[in-house]
Formats: sequence, C-alpha cells, structure tokens
Amino acid sequence: MKNNRFIKTVTVGIPAHNEEKNIRGLLESILKQKGDNFRLEKIIVISDGCTDKTEQIISELRTRYKIIEVINDGLRLGKNARLNQFYGNLKSEIFISFDADVKIIDTNIIEEIVRAFKNKNTGLVGGRVLHAGTTIIGNLISVYENFWLNVIDSINSGKNVHGHTGPISAGSKEFLKQVRIPDGLPDDHYLYFESIKMGFLYSYAKDARVFVKTPGTFNDYMRQQTRFINSAGDLKKYFGCWINEYYNIPYSTKLKAYLKTFVRYPLELPLAAVLVILQKMFSSRYSANNKKGLWVQIQSSK
Repeated sequence: MKNNRFIKTVTVGIPAHNEEKNIRGLLESILKQKGDNFRLEKIIVISDGCTDKTEQIISELRTRYKIIEVINDGLRLGKNARLNQFYGNLKSEIFISFDADVKIIDTNIIEEIVRAFKNKNTGLVGGRVLHAGTTIIGNLISVYENFWLNVIDSINSGKNVHGHTGPISAGSKEFLKQVRIPDGLPDDHYLYFESIKMGFLYSYAKDARVFVKTPGTFNDYMRQQTRFINSAGDLKKYFGCWINEYYNIPYSTKLKAYLKTFVRYPLELPLAAVLVILQKMFSSRYSANNKKGLWVQIQSSK
C-alpha cells in the first residue's frame, strides 16, 4: 500500500556574525521543534568572520548534538554570499534560513513552514516576524512594525513581497539550487521576485513566528533603515519595471491598517509615525552602512 504521508527533509542554515548573545538560544529552540511532517537533517551555522565567542558556543553544542555543523573559513563575506553557499550545497528538500539574532518561542515553526510547501509548485515561503523593543525608541519602532504587519496581512493574506522578510525564509531545493543572490541587493525581496520570475509560487506561513529586537536608539534605527533605502530601485534595475506593481499599496489599505493599530496603540502610534517621518527627513545624512552586504552591526538590537 502506497504511503501518502507528507514528510519533507529539512536543513536549517544560519549565517552568523558575532552573535554570542543569541546563538545558543536560537540553536536550542530549533532542536526543540516538533512536528510529524518533516525530518530535520542538519543545522548548519556559517561563521561569517566572527571575532567573539559565537563559534565556541556552537562547538560546545555540537559535542552533544551531532546534527549541528559549523563552517568557518575565516572570511567576512556578508549574508548574500553565505546564503549562496548554503544553496549550492543543498541536499534536503527544504532549506530554512534564520537570521542569527532572531528568537524562537514556538515549537511549531518548522512544521508550519513545511506545511506551506504542500502545493508542489511552491518554491518560497515566508514567516511572520514580530518586533519587540526594550527602550522608548524601540517600543515606538515595534508599534510601527505592528502597523506594517496589518498592512501585510491585508494584501492577499500576507502573500506579497512585504510578507517575505530576511529573519525567516524557506525555499524548495528545486528553486534555491537555481538561485544566486547578487551582492548589494536585499536577499528577501530578491528571492521573492526571483521565485515569480522562475514560475514558482510564494506562500506565507503566518503561524511560523520569530521575534526580533528593535534598535534601542534613534541613531541605530537610522543606521538600520538606511541599509534598505534604495532597495526597490536597485531591484528594479535588476528585474525591470514589472516589479513596480508589487510595491504599490493603496492609500485605503494603509489607512485601514493605521486605524486598526491606533485602536490598540492610541498614544504610541502617532509618535511612531513622527519617528518614521524623521527617519525619512534625515536619512540622507546617514551612510547606507552596506558595502557588498557587509552591514555595520547594530548593537542595541542584540
């Protein structure tokens, strides 16, 4: 009798640069993942020029969990180059990447991601990134991100370019083996448009949640945001004008999301909006902090 159970092999990849504060918790949370629709084959961490205790912590865990692998060539190449390295050596049916600074609370992350691949034409899946702040600035940024999540949810139930963000991403082997992300382009949106270009479907796993700490100071917030200030234009130069329609968000959609968020955060949201306006006003004074994908690390978000 034929076995029709849906089970996929999975590799998790983490490019890490000086993440000693978070890497142990992230790896342990991945090891605790539960579900009957996947078989976790490997957890691979690439040390991207780490100079702290990141690799030492990974090596300690590896003595207990042989499923963990660490790669260290001593070079600092940036996230895009490391993702390409993962893709080129991919053996599992599904590859899931996490940014090394994310926190995982739930034990069903991988299960939810894999479930989104039930359609055989799905090539790329995004998860839900939640933001938490520990300072006044950080909390305002979190409120604005909450507004933005409401925008994302209202466009094709999250199945849009804004719903695919870097901290959590997954792709099928069939798709990713054909991908090489160019230096200087945002990996998350590049993968989204590349999947469409190749004829794959994109899916959004809303219940696959990860948490990211927001920058704690205005200066760090500006440095982070200027990483992406020209990303849409850079992608347009690469893919062409057809991607414009994917960035167009009706004013009515934003207004509904604003009102929904305002009900929950009536005092904070107007202040968060002012923060965003200031960010746009002063962005030209800040460098992009991005040379071939080698971003300056934002310490207040660690």
